[in-house]
Amino acid sequence: MELIRKNYFLIISFISFFFIQLIFYNYFKSIYNIPFFGSDTLRFIDGSIKLQNLDLISLQKSWGYLTYVLIFYLTDIFFNSNYNLIILYQIFINYLSSIFLFFLTKQIYNSKSAYLAFILYIGYLDIQRWNFILYSDSIFVSLLIISLYLLINTKNFRDIFLFAPIFILTICCRPHGILLGLPIIVTILFIYNFNIKKILIVLTIIFLVTFVIFFNQINIILIDYNEWIKYFINGQYIAEFQSNITLNINLECLQKNFLRIILCGIYEEPIKLLKINFFKFYYFFFNIRPYWTDIHIFLNLIINSTILLFFIIYIFLYRTKSHYEYIIYSFLSVYCLSIIVTWNDYDGRFFNPIYPFLCIFASKAVVNLYLKYFKDEK
Repeated sequence: MELIRKNYFLIISFISFFFIQLIFYNYFKSIYNIPFFGSDTLRFIDGSIKLQNLDLISLQKSWGYLTYVLIFYLTDIFFNSNYNLIILYQIFINYLSSIFLFFLTKQIYNSKSAYLAFILYIGYLDIQRWNFILYSDSIFVSLLIISLYLLINTKNFRDIFLFAPIFILTICCRPHGILLGLPIIVTILFIYNFNIKKILIVLTIIFLVTFVIFFNQINIILIDYNEWIKYFINGQYIAEFQSNITLNINLECLQKNFLRIILCGIYEEPIKLLKINFFKFYYFFFNIRPYWTDIHIFLNLIINSTILLFFIIYIFLYRTKSHYEYIIYSFLSVYCLSIIVTWNDYDGRFFNPIYPFLCIFASKAVVNLYLKYFKDEK
């Protein structure tokens, strides 16, 4: 009976996903060419060329996107650079990830929550539009869902090695992939029967040691590479949007490390710094941009505010403090922190990696509230 239900779901899910992709395809095709080539697409094409020429030294600038560079490399070698195939691959793995999301939600909660999470995921415009763009974002989100599903189903250390190829592909897909390391560490600690207090102590020690050892590299990423403070000072707290909030920070501070810059900012411009971070949070979590169309902004405000509301309800009323929750929380926390301390938040696509997991918790809250207030009336 269970097998029949699974087969039934797979058939219905595929048909639903197929028609939704057709709708999105025709909609996005009316806006831009598919496949869409962005400025970062050249990085992947160039990385593929360097890989073909075994120019590994020059390739180091693309290490953070190695998985996606390899996809371009294989497409160039075996399919004569037919990048339409990459779009098809992105759509296919997106469908697979929706199945993994469904079974992950069903495993930790129930079928009703799983169906709702599945619908919220495949119907979200800002997840699906990246399927038609030659950026690594679509595949990264899909691999992330699969990776966290595997982590939650990890029973022993041997499973970590068994699932390692998927974890490596995820980590190497985007620079933020390295953050998957935290859920992996949390999973390993749970395998060795650490409780949450011991895990927090271990993670704090790891964080402090890593921070001290790699402080110079972190400083380079946050200031020299990311140019984080330059944009903040000029009021550009999200990509491609210039505000009228500017920070007047002592020039001597700007020549120091990022910690000194943050402290100077708090001391010299605390109100403006609060405003900047408020707007950054607002645009990030509601996944909107001032330069998007009114209908796009309206839809995202409705969808995101609803999901965030039910996520908060879940946190306060229904959280179970189980291992799987802490594994997912660990990724959500470190990922959001990485957005806070950097300027990275382009085109709204940096919200996408946390969206599926917010849907899991929000769906459970919706189902619980429905059962509590409506089911009892019948």
